[in-house]
Amino acid sequence: MREIERLEQGSLVALKPAGRGAEIEVISARSLEAQVRARADTPLDRELDRIARGQKRELPQLERVEAALGERAQHLEREGWGLRSESGKFYFRDGAREALRAGELDRAGLDHAREHGLAYRDLSFDPPLAAEQVWQAREVKELFAGRTALLGRGHEIAAVIVKPKLELSIGDDVGLKLIERGTARTLDLVVGKELELTRTIGLGLGR
Repeated sequence: MREIERLEQGSLVALKPAGRGAEIEVISARSLEAQVRARADTPLDRELDRIARGQKRELPQLERVEAALGERAQHLEREGWGLRSESGKFYFRDGAREALRAGELDRAGLDHAREHGLAYRDLSFDPPLAAEQVWQAREVKELFAGRTALLGRGHEIAAVIVKPKLELSIGDDVGLKLIERGTARTLDLVVGKELELTRTIGLGLGR
């Protein structure tokens, strides 16, 4: 029931058959109403982008979802994040979604750092050195960008989006892997055997 406990009213879930029971798939942990005017890269934004690119849709085609998509597109256009075409499709300007996502992560990291008297570090801008690869999960929370880990190392705090299927608890050690696609940088969490390798390399370089 952990999946349900972390949801807010108005979120979207789906039930998928699993053996003799059903598996809960969280489509959107944040409500549609909250997404419409959020300063973040939301599930609605990702759906608008898929529609613009002619890709397969992932959100359920319900009346309230369609209404929220329309409201979100209008809000984004007013805020200068993109434009709607005559056909009604919304097109993000270059870098818009990345900027929205980074802004939300920065706010979450800064809030946590201020609360605990620590310093926030944007690892996509200031990536960790080889000897700084292992961090500890201090908090896991639901942002519009998705499930996000607030990580700590020494006096520093960082925020990294967690892949949907990755199990992560407060206090867990994690490694970090920087992935560069063109000018865009993203961070992946490293756990298990890959983490042990990362830890070994870090220890060797730190000597």
